[in-house]
Amino acid sequence: MVTSNLAFVAANIVIAATILAVIAVAAMAIHRIVALPNQPVGYASALALSIGGFGMIIFLFAAAGLLEQPMWWVFAALLHLGIAGGLAWVVPRPSSSGDMQTNHSQDACAAVSRDGWRIAPALAFLAWVVAFDLLKCFEPQFRGDALWYHLTLPKYWVEKSGLRPHPSLSVAGYPLLIEMIYTVPVSCGLPFAARITHLAFGVGVVLAIYGWLRSRLSSAGAMAFSVAFFLFDSVNEVATWANTDLGRTFFLVCAAACLATYMDWGRRRDLVVAAALSGLAMSTHYLAIVFGNGLLTIALIATRVHRGQDAHGTKVRAGARQIARDLAVFWLVSLAVFAPWLAKNLIHYGQPFYGLKGTNLRLPGGKTLTDFFFGNVSFVGPVIVALWFFARRDSGHGVRLLAVYLVAYLVVGAFELPPIMRFFLPVYAIGLMLLGRAAAPLLSGRRSLELAFSVALLVIGIAMTCYQWRHHLYEAPMEFIFHNKPPASTIIWHQ
Repeated sequence: MVTSNLAFVAANIVIAATILAVIAVAAMAIHRIVALPNQPVGYASALALSIGGFGMIIFLFAAAGLLEQPMWWVFAALLHLGIAGGLAWVVPRPSSSGDMQTNHSQDACAAVSRDGWRIAPALAFLAWVVAFDLLKCFEPQFRGDALWYHLTLPKYWVEKSGLRPHPSLSVAGYPLLIEMIYTVPVSCGLPFAARITHLAFGVGVVLAIYGWLRSRLSSAGAMAFSVAFFLFDSVNEVATWANTDLGRTFFLVCAAACLATYMDWGRRRDLVVAAALSGLAMSTHYLAIVFGNGLLTIALIATRVHRGQDAHGTKVRAGARQIARDLAVFWLVSLAVFAPWLAKNLIHYGQPFYGLKGTNLRLPGGKTLTDFFFGNVSFVGPVIVALWFFARRDSGHGVRLLAVYLVAYLVVGAFELPPIMRFFLPVYAIGLMLLGRAAAPLLSGRRSLELAFSVALLVIGIAMTCYQWRHHLYEAPMEFIFHNKPPASTIIWHQ
């Protein structure tokens, strides 16, 4: 008798949906203390903080050896919700500023409701592409990194009933925040749910782009530029892996957006939130020490010392004392968030940066900066727009910070041999934020142009998936879902 894996697939979807629901509910609580109600980027920031908070609670459960308890993750989820609710009750809400723009920064739900028919094509594109990515998540073969450590280490922790040093994997000394969340589906025997969760982080990046663009574009225009993030092959390929790249991208994009908001409005809470998010990015991979804190520091300094205008049109040039104060807050908060991973390595291996035996960054030999930029044509447009924003004296501090961050990211990343494209996902997101901001005057009052852009995206998305279907990219997941291939045969654990 031939049976299917439909029940197994449904179980993976349910556990992933449960994880995401816990994160979303906690984010709704902490959003009240992260950002003003009329600051759309705050929703994405709260969601990113909730992901990091849930991962750190699981880290504490694993460190305490509680993974042997049945349904331990239910108690971890309840604790996360309780802490989020307690913080929302105790921490005072940010006060509104009379100078804050409120006419463009409307509540996201109200905006979607008001412009529903205009925003529908962009949302349809996102739903279409994500649905096919979700199908691809059930491809039986797992990628090498997942079997090397992204899923192998969570399985090892579950078998050992807690956080233990691995006898042979040096990558066990990496920061493993996202892997902590993957411990939940692995402990339930549902590893495909880790892929679905990683795909959801990509949707979070779309929300972050939308939140930042919503201050200058209509909801339809902002959504069109936001969902374009899923046009890139690198995004869709990585989205279906049990990996950490989209989680790290989500943290970095939210951190950059909050830091840009701080530069525009000067609210100290935005700086603290940006620092915490950058610390969470570092908690996913050592690489984010350079591409997160390092490059955001460069962007902050370069923007502060460049004479320009703030969001009120006032020319501003910060002094050395203000720059030092901002950097002190940024680094102290981010390092405090990152510190538990260094402490874990110090206890397990006797050194805080265990596993960091080198870096992927190399001096450019045969590969030059020119080869890198023009060999990756998708980067040229955002770079030109970024340089244009920085050259304009009337550009706001926030958009200039994002421009410096994007260019610095690509320049430093060009020294990586060979370039691993999944490490450059934040460039696509920041590039879309800058492109959307540059297109704002063109789209202002031209609703037909916004609609045409969204419809074009939908057509491209449908054509893209039809092409993939024709070339049999979905045969393996369809065979797995509707036939009797045993789920256990899809995982060959690293020993």
